[in-house]
Amino acid sequence: GVPDSWEHWPDFPAERAAPLPATLQAADAVAPWSGSQEASPKGQEYTARVTGAMSRLVAAAEVLLAVRRRSLRTLEELDNQLTKQWFRVNSGNTVAAGLAVASFGSLFVAPPVGLALGATSAAAGVSSTTGDAVADADKGRNLSKLMEVDVTEQLAFETVESELRFALAKAAARQRISCGSRAAG
Repeated sequence: GVPDSWEHWPDFPAERAAPLPATLQAADAVAPWSGSQEASPKGQEYTARVTGAMSRLVAAAEVLLAVRRRSLRTLEELDNQLTKQWFRVNSGNTVAAGLAVASFGSLFVAPPVGLALGATSAAAGVSSTTGDAVADADKGRNLSKLMEVDVTEQLAFETVESELRFALAKAAARQRISCGSRAAG
């Protein structure tokens, strides 16, 4: 919808302004939102507003569905990546633990070999943990961006949905007034 007067910050750089969510862009492309202006008493404008609001909702729903499908595919890919990462990290930790046990046993038989195995165990453990932390941070950033887009589109869709509820409420009130005046006359 159109921003209210208090939603204007003239000193905010235009290049930092976020683009409209795709759901709102799709709704605006189908039919402009007429806002909360009072309709003419004839009633035809109420029908046009409800029709326009419904068209906007359908367009926004189609975009939101595409966003949700993309989010689902991305989450499935993330799940697959995390499963592979889990196997790699656990394999690395298992190797590190095995080397640590071998190191302890070797310290009594061949101390230089035991020390080498201990150092290798530590390196494998640190490498596995560091790789896991770096991969988690990267996947966390990607997940955060995905959820930001998804939630933004959901909120925009809910805005379009509230426009339809508003148009329906106004049309229903108009209908009640119209029926009441006919019954009284």
